[in-house]
Amino acid sequence: MLPSGEYWSRGLLGVLTAVVLLWALASGVGTARAASDTVTTELRPGWNLAGWTEDEASVETLFAAIPQLVVAYAWDADLQRYRLAYRDGESAFGDLETLSPGIGLWLFLEGEETVAWERPLVLQAGLAELRRGWNLVTWAGDDGIATGVALAELEGILLEARERDGSAPQTLEKGRPVWLRVSSAKQWWQLTPPPRIEFRGDFTPAQMRERRAYVDDVVAFFVRRHGVVVPGLTVLFGDEKADMTCGGYAARTLFIRNLCITALPHEYSHALQEYLAVRDSEGNWGGVRGEARLGPSWLSEGAANYAAAVYEDLNGTGSLKQWNADALDIGLANGNSLEAIETDMGVGGDPGANYPLASLAASWIVENHG
Repeated sequence: MLPSGEYWSRGLLGVLTAVVLLWALASGVGTARAASDTVTTELRPGWNLAGWTEDEASVETLFAAIPQLVVAYAWDADLQRYRLAYRDGESAFGDLETLSPGIGLWLFLEGEETVAWERPLVLQAGLAELRRGWNLVTWAGDDGIATGVALAELEGILLEARERDGSAPQTLEKGRPVWLRVSSAKQWWQLTPPPRIEFRGDFTPAQMRERRAYVDDVVAFFVRRHGVVVPGLTVLFGDEKADMTCGGYAARTLFIRNLCITALPHEYSHALQEYLAVRDSEGNWGGVRGEARLGPSWLSEGAANYAAAVYEDLNGTGSLKQWNADALDIGLANGNSLEAIETDMGVGGDPGANYPLASLAASWIVENHG
């Protein structure tokens, strides 16, 4: 049953983190981003290569920001060709209509003056969605970093890296694009080290590649849609923890059983809940104050279930509409109250039976307070 108004109002401060996460999941608005970071590029008359580091926007936004801009080109890695936009009076025309965070741009400026183009650097600009072949992507990490260090995560798929003049780059500058040719697609996260992945047990090379790609995709989902990433995580694949049904999270480690890789979005959500609750002003992990429980169990689990459902809906492996319908049917059939599962999801002897109730409550929050 859904909570009464009195119960609903109690302890809201204790569950704020989960509610904030649910709101972000519903709206797609980021809960953490590098909003104070900016990039400045000197644009000279003629051709320039610069990166779009802001939120997704229409190409008209670019022409409005740079009055001297006449023509803009962006590389479409899916089609392996350029897209074009050009100024015609107060309007822009061409097949380049939308600017995504992190894309590289060729810009042609008229006039005789140099323009200092300052723009924000959002977290999403640090996620490059590489495609097989050539990619023109903006570097959003540390300024002046050695190319070998910056591109280390692409080992095994990187075929070549090139500057605008065709030379091999020695260092990468924040906000400046670089040409990369890769042998296979990858979600390349630039701003913090990716989760460390460990395999316990027997895994084929193909299974390890599948799981690494899945971790990349889950991290990319939270970055792209919500502007948030959890640093310093370890993902452990294996069957060593026999008490787990499918997965678990503790001490910045996600435990995923061999046959349950789809539990990863749910467990990553638990890591995110803890991180948002304890991070400091610099975005670093802080200490968990008091007991580790960060609010009612039903809200923590319901929020994680909802996050996983949104992820599966967006990547086409599930339906959020069907998930909501199932949560409604099964949740309403559960005789427990939310008070009963506030600290123990195992009330009644079957923890699995209480998860749809938690999901129903989470869905209700999104629909009524999202």
